Amino acid sequence: MIKNAFFLAVLFLFVFTNSSKAQEMTNALPDYDHKIELTPMVGYALNGSLVFTSGKVKFDDNINYGLALSVATRYGTFIEAMYSFTASKTYYTSYILGSGNKSFTTNINYIQLGGVKEFKDGQIRPFGSLSLGASGFVPQERGYESWWSFAMNLGLGVKINISEKIGIRLQARMLMPLDFYGIGIFCGTGGCGGGVSLSSNVIQGDFMGGLVIGIN
Repeated sequence: MIKNAFFLAVLFLFVFTNSSKAQEMTNALPDYDHKIELTPMVGYALNGSLVFTSGKVKFDDNINYGLALSVATRYGTFIEAMYSFTASKTYYTSYILGSGNKSFTTNINYIQLGGVKEFKDGQIRPFGSLSLGASGFVPQERGYESWWSFAMNLGLGVKINISEKIGIRLQARMLMPLDFYGIGIFCGTGGCGGGVSLSSNVIQGDFMGGLVIGIN
């Protein structure tokens, strides 16, 4: 009798403990109805280089900063606006004989709008992202012009819930400033059609982490 009572007590404690843990896990899951997430981030940018016929521009890798505003459209799917910034030491190497090499700082900006899709539910939620927008390279020295262009970003990452309102976001992105290489309209006996070609002169990337703040 005592053994059975002891066994039932242990079983009850085991079930109660695991039920509490399961409830805590459930409570940690956010409610995506009209949910907004604000995520300040910091990371490290791989800034790459540009090659021209007259020379080469090398952007040093450096710390970058970002801010994402995400609005849920349905469970696990977000529309997201994101801004990221890094200040990169820039080196210009001229291929022209007699021209000197130069160095200066360039502010690199990305302003993007796109979507985030979470692949699974739970306390740990891997996700993918795709966004379009603008990239801006702004030299911080007189005599150099800024260069703004269309840009596309691809990303993979994970969100880890700490509580119902707070989480951690880790991500890696490929950043691609794009040029409209050619735009054409073609007409023939069957009618008219158009075509646009895009090319990327530099491939960049970053690794970022931040604090997810849920706002309802």
